[in-house]
Amino acid sequence: MNTRKIDLILYYLVLELFVLNLSYYLVISYELINESTADFQYRNFIQENFAYLITYILISKKNLYLRDGFYNRAWRITNRTATYALVSIVVNVLIVEKPFLLRDDYTVFLLLFYGLCLIAYYMVYKYVRSSRSKGRYVKSTLIVGSDDTAKSLAAILTNNKILGYHFLGHVSKEDESFTLGKIEELEELIEKLNIQVFFVTFSVFKEQPYLKKMLQLSIKKGIRIKLVPQKEALFNFKTENSVGGITVIDPFDFPMDKIRNRIQKRIADVLFSSAVILLVLSWLLPILALLIIIDSRGPVFFVQKRTGMSNKTFNCLKLRTMKQNKASEAKQVVNEDLRITKIGKFLRKYNLDELPQFICVLFGQMSVVGPRPHMLFHTDLYSKEIFHYKSRHFIKPGITGWAQVNGFRGETEQLWKMEKRVEYDMDYIENWSLIKDIKIVFATLFSEKSFQNAR
Repeated sequence: MNTRKIDLILYYLVLELFVLNLSYYLVISYELINESTADFQYRNFIQENFAYLITYILISKKNLYLRDGFYNRAWRITNRTATYALVSIVVNVLIVEKPFLLRDDYTVFLLLFYGLCLIAYYMVYKYVRSSRSKGRYVKSTLIVGSDDTAKSLAAILTNNKILGYHFLGHVSKEDESFTLGKIEELEELIEKLNIQVFFVTFSVFKEQPYLKKMLQLSIKKGIRIKLVPQKEALFNFKTENSVGGITVIDPFDFPMDKIRNRIQKRIADVLFSSAVILLVLSWLLPILALLIIIDSRGPVFFVQKRTGMSNKTFNCLKLRTMKQNKASEAKQVVNEDLRITKIGKFLRKYNLDELPQFICVLFGQMSVVGPRPHMLFHTDLYSKEIFHYKSRHFIKPGITGWAQVNGFRGETEQLWKMEKRVEYDMDYIENWSLIKDIKIVFATLFSEKSFQNAR
């Protein structure tokens, strides 16, 4: 799941808490509570929010409202509300001497909350469906296979825009009339059509050597692959990646593939970047901007196109540390680079030029910790030299990373240096934990290795 979907899950929590508190406020306002019960009502306000947070945690895997029709959403909202009512009863009995649930208006409160949730999510559903029908928030995809399962999946992807896929066609072992091409042309088609994810149907009973090639291609191109078994009945489980009721298997099991891990990381990113922006950038950025302006002509910020998650290009923000030059988009900074200004040398030495990237983190383009984003020129260059280079793009790029705190930052004039950087990046992706992120942040601030090769 990408960053946007994680953000939406968090937004939905905020939305539901807003609806909860609005319902509570409307019911209480209608009853015109007098001052003698004000403290009692305040305690009820806290406990109901607490009960709902518990509910949200208990059924967090059912928070994905974007991948099905509104009927299923209504059922999930009903289930969530019923669960919340049970949790609320327990919290009321255990915490409050005069439980809110004993009041006559408690039932009205629950019904109002349920009704407003249905209305709110129906509006969200209509907006998302309309947006995806117009091609927004979708992933370009194709299906490797032309069997009945592949055709059923194609029909689901085509007729259910709410799923978020832009289905472009089939690729098959045979050159059939309705296909985009043969399997041998898949790599070329991925590049030509800018494919972001592709599905592969397979039989568990037949030896299909091309599956290994498909996995290798996924790693080489840095895009996700989804395996779809032709005999779905053999699998008595439904993964969270099921598409329209069809079981889909993700062969890459990274820690960041788990919803709870992605939510944890996103919350940590938002909290940390917000704190840095409010407590540090708010006063330090104007000072550094003034020094940059005094030191040399040109803008305060340096905006550069870089490769982000899923090979998407984004604008990476930095404080300008060099004199304006035409080679900045392709030429890496080297030792004693004459392009670097006096204040720029100071900023680079202490990593202060990266501070504006916390804005990119807040907007979800980057993470505090992750593989460093590279220039587009380097992405093209090293993806040809290092087989699994683009696999770094399975997750969001970071302001700092596991490679950087181990001394692999700065100039990569020799190929082995980039290979080591990629090696550390892949180790981070495969072994991510929130504790590891915290350790990397501290190492960035206090480890000598993190300041090596600063240019």
